Amino acid sequence: MSDPKSDDGAAAAGDQTRTSGPSGGRPSSGRSGRTSRPSSSKRKSKKGPPINPDACPEPKAAICDDPEARPPRPPPPRKSSAFIEFIRRITGRRRKIHKICDCKSKTRIGDTLTELYDEDDEIYEMASLHMQELLRKKRDGGELTEDDLYWFAENVAKDRIEECQIGAMLMAMCIVGLSQKETRDLTQGIINSGEVLTWDESWGGAVDKHSTGGVGDKVSLVLAPALASFGLKVPMLSGRGLGHTGGTLDKLESIPGFRVECSLDTLKNALEVAGCFIAGASENIAPADRILYGIRDVTATTDNIPLVVSSIVSKKVASGAKHLVMDIKVGHAAFFKTIEDARTLANEIIRVSREFGVTTRAIISKMENPVGKGIGNSLEVEDAVECMRGNGTHDLVELVAIAGGLILQEKNLVSSLDEGKASIIKSLNDGKALKCFQDMITCQGVDPELAETLCKGYTSKVLRHVPQSQITPMRVASKGTITKIDALELGTAVWRLGAGRVNPDQVIDYRVGIWLTHVVGDQVAVGDVWAEVHHNSPELHPDIQKQIEEAITIEPGKLPVEKSLIIEII
Repeated sequence: MSDPKSDDGAAAAGDQTRTSGPSGGRPSSGRSGRTSRPSSSKRKSKKGPPINPDACPEPKAAICDDPEARPPRPPPPRKSSAFIEFIRRITGRRRKIHKICDCKSKTRIGDTLTELYDEDDEIYEMASLHMQELLRKKRDGGELTEDDLYWFAENVAKDRIEECQIGAMLMAMCIVGLSQKETRDLTQGIINSGEVLTWDESWGGAVDKHSTGGVGDKVSLVLAPALASFGLKVPMLSGRGLGHTGGTLDKLESIPGFRVECSLDTLKNALEVAGCFIAGASENIAPADRILYGIRDVTATTDNIPLVVSSIVSKKVASGAKHLVMDIKVGHAAFFKTIEDARTLANEIIRVSREFGVTTRAIISKMENPVGKGIGNSLEVEDAVECMRGNGTHDLVELVAIAGGLILQEKNLVSSLDEGKASIIKSLNDGKALKCFQDMITCQGVDPELAETLCKGYTSKVLRHVPQSQITPMRVASKGTITKIDALELGTAVWRLGAGRVNPDQVIDYRVGIWLTHVVGDQVAVGDVWAEVHHNSPELHPDIQKQIEEAITIEPGKLPVEKSLIIEII
């Protein structure tokens, strides 16, 4: 199960191929394909005689032994990504790939590999021994010190700790638990493992939002420009989707030309021009969390609240945020199933983030039905644009208005939450939020004319869509009131259509998804179309069609339905 980071970011686990090494070598780690190897005295190939460097063909031009007397050479050709991946699998040392890629011959590559092994062996062995001591300490119920956790995060980021040891530590943290101090120290250690972005102090402190993820949750796409329309700066670092919850970056990439990987100068320009950006975090932002996140996902440690808190807060602090609003989803289609767990997470995030100078408010909201009308990447962008044109559904507008209102209240721009909500809704209706969105996507690579066309509502001319022949209507079988549309079933169906991924490298189809023509609370009659399924095959697969048809619940008569998604504000 994935970490509750769908709006923020979903980080990817590294390659986890395990290879058993010979008995004379260091134990296999499994990290990024790192393999065991024999000691330096036993490095000859078992498949044939050792390679004699003197037997390698000489280059056409003689090479002088004196480096200073050699004529200047042009830089070597850039190695292909396949070559780099090959070396990565051999060495497991990503931070030193550039050394190997500068080599110009097989002999020099071999020498460089030997050099890297000799250089790093002692460091790895010392790290392994020290990690065993920390594991014993935590296993036996001890409390890890600040130095222990700083060392742990630093060496995870530097790829010095075996994957099995990291997994064992995460499991020990889950079983034994982490104290409040340990949670705080682990968060600081993850922050220290990479860069911390800083923004112009005259901006008065950047603001941000994080959601634990849900089906049809496109709140960030609307909220960031809405807040920017009040002069606030919103540097939002988000993630990709895994499983049935979509990722904010995937949705935005359905806009032709939109770039999620941007230079720091590009991001600063977006903040100055549009007031906001939504981009992917660089590898230098909380790098320890990238590795921990991937290992937590395969070791049944994703639901440990201290680990969730350290992951979320570390990235928000590293991104330079000073004010944060959390949207913690609860329900059948959410990561958290009980209000008690969601409340515990909210209070812990508020406590820990405050220690790092980030003021945080939290919303606990329902995740039983999809948010808005669009489910799937292009369709959710279309839904978000319509919301910023004043045509949003009640649930989407409510979430945006309350999250935005809390931020405006924290920034002392309004005197009450109600005033903040009204101000945000006004920005959605008068076009100010839409203008900031248009400026943002232009700053991040979208052609200005395309951006203008999209924001005028001509979404079909810009966004990727399937042909009309590949849109299948879902019809109502009985008359009455729609009381439920199962978000988990629809989210899973859209994932099966190709809008989601199983692993971070999987290619997704931005066009596919489901558009709801009716939502919960609507009155319907037999034969009415309640949903349109956009699929990339000539015919909708019968199993997926059945899954979607069974996701709707209709009760006879005209019934009152509670439309508010808000359970609690902390």
